[in-house]
Amino acid sequence: MIRRALVALLLLTLTVLTGCMSVDVLGLMGHELQEVTLREPEGFFVSDRVAVLDVTGIISAQAPPLFGSATCTPDEVRAVLEKLDQDPRIKALVLRINSPGGGVTATDMMHHEIRRFKEESGVPVIAVFMDVACSGGYYLANAADAIYAHPTTITGSIGVIATFPKWQGLAGKVGYEQVVVKSGEMKDIGNPMREMSEAERTVFQEMIDDMYRRFLATVVEGRGRYATPEMLRPVADGRIYTARQALELGLIDGICHLDQALDRALEAAGIHDARIVAYTTTDLDDPTVYSKVDARIVPGKLLRVELPGIGRRAMPGFHYLWLPGE
Repeated sequence: MIRRALVALLLLTLTVLTGCMSVDVLGLMGHELQEVTLREPEGFFVSDRVAVLDVTGIISAQAPPLFGSATCTPDEVRAVLEKLDQDPRIKALVLRINSPGGGVTATDMMHHEIRRFKEESGVPVIAVFMDVACSGGYYLANAADAIYAHPTTITGSIGVIATFPKWQGLAGKVGYEQVVVKSGEMKDIGNPMREMSEAERTVFQEMIDDMYRRFLATVVEGRGRYATPEMLRPVADGRIYTARQALELGLIDGICHLDQALDRALEAAGIHDARIVAYTTTDLDDPTVYSKVDARIVPGKLLRVELPGIGRRAMPGFHYLWLPGE
């Protein structure tokens, strides 16, 4: 009886660690993006606008869960950029980034969307870092024309990480075993129920190195300080930097507060005044330039509910992500 209970507990744990469940929550439907004013223009009859796009939380290709850490998805970014494409009054875009990074593919998709918008619209794009802009958060900022950081920002963490949980010890304690029938030696690569072989580790390392080279190339292209990836490597070993250190290394263009970054966006657009706006699916009470703007898209009534206990370390895959302690 005790063993059955332990096995059931283990299976539940594995379920929690490997994903989320979906719950049909009645009455919750997606809302259309609506414009909200974060700062009024100083003058009258000012039609020009500067848009603020929030990149907050983990960068993920999946929709954010109902309960769990904040995420930002390519869907949200694309939806906002499409709104901006339709509005000729938009004269500049400010990326307000507060993210430790996230999935490799989701990060690259967002970088692509921001760069596409910049090139097709001709609108200047300014990135401003808030509390954290590490790894993938820094990666996508390289699509901007200029990067500024708050005086207390933590940034850097240039690199790739992949984590693979090991469950065989726990499974052995409760008598759980797994039989795998596979077509080739590498078919179950990364299986958490057995030790990783050196050959498998080599395969993963080669993949990580390839994604790391793409990260370096993106920074070299986006920044003028480093002419080649080899020149960038000494500062791109995964370490994090303060805003002052990042400025000295040429990873950012300046240090300023958010309101100053907005003023620099006006300068980049060649205008002196504008309405500062954002697009959100939620109502904001007395919004300011510091208000969190939620552009998440809720697809119908099916929402993902993230159960307590799931962690980024338990999710297999490759990440441009700062994981403190790893």
